[in-house]
Amino acid sequence: MGLTRFACLVLVFAACHAPESYPADGIPALGWLEGQWVGETDGGVRVEACYSSADGGMLVAATKEIGADGKVTMFDFEFFAERGGTLFLQPFPFGKRSVTFALVELDSAGRRAVFENPDHDFPRRFDYHCPSPDRLVVSLVGELNGSRERARYELTRRR
Repeated sequence: MGLTRFACLVLVFAACHAPESYPADGIPALGWLEGQWVGETDGGVRVEACYSSADGGMLVAATKEIGADGKVTMFDFEFFAERGGTLFLQPFPFGKRSVTFALVELDSAGRRAVFENPDHDFPRRFDYHCPSPDRLVVSLVGELNGSRERARYELTRRR
């Protein structure tokens, strides 16, 4: 399935599982995430990600990882919204709702946003950074089995 068809399915999924409504004031600050991105994890797994616009007060996303054997090893749906004046990230790894991550750091000019949930194991922290218009770095940090774990995605904008 092409990334465009995949993104359309994500938008439908997110609309079906979206919260009632949230104010749009803070979401445009994440507009730099919009677009289709491709790259690899630091372990060499291929990654495709698609982030919608921030229009309507919500940004939705879909990500999939493809292993060396050419098969999907992970997929995730996410939405970014605002509740009670706080921006948050709600992931759905493998299509199942996970815990919510609150925005703890935002630098709109530097195109960086950090979301955390200190009570979660892995990931505990999502760090999104767009150091240039065509480059997105996503880092996940947390703990698994008592040791600190990290995953890093180096992505470039698909044209």
